[in-house]
Amino acid sequence: MPVSAAAEETIAEAAPPADSEPAESGLADNGSAQADSPAAAAQTSAGGGGGEAGASYVEPDFNASYLSNPKAEYPYLSRRLREQGMVRLRVYVTAQGRSDKVILYESSGYTRLDKAAIDVVWRWRFKPASRAGAAVAGWVIIPIKFQLHD
Repeated sequence: MPVSAAAEETIAEAAPPADSEPAESGLADNGSAQADSPAAAAQTSAGGGGGEAGASYVEPDFNASYLSNPKAEYPYLSRRLREQGMVRLRVYVTAQGRSDKVILYESSGYTRLDKAAIDVVWRWRFKPASRAGAAVAGWVIIPIKFQLHD
């Protein structure tokens, strides 16, 4: 069932879950959903132009191998109804590497899949953006693909 505009607004404004402690390294992948490569699909905005002249900006990274972020759990009913799709989330990553804001950037078309993606990203850890070698906050677009395999 496609997402209504009202449901999208509710999901987009979602607060972090009460149990949203940051993910520790070493969490196992559950193989249910996958995030695409950041090189292929992640886009960021430095959040403002005015840094020092010549200071290089490095984007936040959610795919660094040591972070071991868990994959989104494929909702049982979505699996049963054969719902699939790509969710894109816009995430504000703090200088400490945690999600501070998670916004639905592009819906999969299914509320359950969108919510599963939002819930898991609140628990993710990131390698924060950096400017002139110092960690800074920044935005990143995270694609999460829900695909059934026969």
